Amino acid sequence: MDDIRNSMGTNNSNATRDQYGDLVRLQVSGRRLITEDRENALLQDGVMRFGLSLEEARGRVRSAAEDRRVVLQRDIDESAGFLLRDSADRKGRLKRKDFNRVARFYKLRAEGMLTEPEVRQRVKSIMQQQNFTPRKAGLLWTRRWFNKI
Repeated sequence: MDDIRNSMGTNNSNATRDQYGDLVRLQVSGRRLITEDRENALLQDGVMRFGLSLEEARGRVRSAAEDRRVVLQRDIDESAGFLLRDSADRKGRLKRKDFNRVARFYKLRAEGMLTEPEVRQRVKSIMQQQNFTPRKAGLLWTRRWFNKI
């Protein structure tokens, strides 16, 4: 009797996983970029509604994104963070030229799904999260270029 219950639970669990996989594929289709908010909503659905572990839900989202060749914003943020670390000097300062290079990279990875101001704001946010500061530039040696973003 216990074997029957266990097999029924396993089948129900597999059906739930399949339903969640279908939901993720449906949400991912037709998109080229999954924002962090959308990804978090999908993960929350997987954990709360479908009873999956966070890692299992994350795996389903990543798998569906890779199958559909969709980029996750979280991955772009991580890559941009590596570029910022590589471009910063020993004091954690970043040149305007390097900031613009990282912003171009971010926009290319986002495949045009974000506007230029959104990209620049996102790179600025990543830069601030990692405690980098802008280097002074221009005739008056100010950080105005950074504050305008």
